[in-house]
Amino acid sequence: METKQLGNGNGKLVGNEIHVPHLGEILAFDLPIAERDYFNNAMGAIDRKKLLRPTTAQIFSLIDLAWGNLEEGTCDGIIAKMLEDSIFTSTENLWGKDNVIVYDNPNGKMPSDRKSLIKLHKNGDKRVRVVPYGFKTEIQSVSDFVKNPFVIAHCGGNKDFTEDLVARIAENIGNPGVTDYYHPVHMYTSIGSPFSFDKRVVRQLRLMGNQGDGWSNAYTGVRVVSDSQVARHEEK
Repeated sequence: METKQLGNGNGKLVGNEIHVPHLGEILAFDLPIAERDYFNNAMGAIDRKKLLRPTTAQIFSLIDLAWGNLEEGTCDGIIAKMLEDSIFTSTENLWGKDNVIVYDNPNGKMPSDRKSLIKLHKNGDKRVRVVPYGFKTEIQSVSDFVKNPFVIAHCGGNKDFTEDLVARIAENIGNPGVTDYYHPVHMYTSIGSPFSFDKRVVRQLRLMGNQGDGWSNAYTGVRVVSDSQVARHEEK
């Protein structure tokens, strides 16, 4: 299997995967990034490959590694796909009257009703976060974006992750922003820059929590590399 070490970020291209460091793990994302499709079709294709649906935080780690290695054609292609089409994540949103429930659904088996999600949250399930309304939306400064409760919730509540890795992405791409919905409805998420909040802005980083069944985006599956593979990855 052909393997290529990436020069920046300790990642690798291994066959038809890109290996990405993420919060103490090595994740293997499926390549190439698939052409845009509707959410259920996209997630079904990932499931059939017996891969996991990547969370928002995991997709941010993929984008960060790819951006640091734009001289490599595969990485440049990942960024192009993200900017042109956006990439779906498995971190979903249940918009309610007073707050939005943000939850990771990597295997597609998480409940999507408010009662069940609130119960999981009260029981300390870290996959579920509740964000009161009042967070900033649309274009904002990088500082505001990485401190935005909605962005932090999408990154598992990890402020260090947003203030480091997500800040780096936001600074590189520019003009970060958040899209909301504010209606009692279940919505999906994508990351990208397919069109602008402001026609005067050419490119921006968008965390979109308003993706309904009528939206189509690019997508990829992911798996966690085993402990033994992690050890070999770090040795090479």
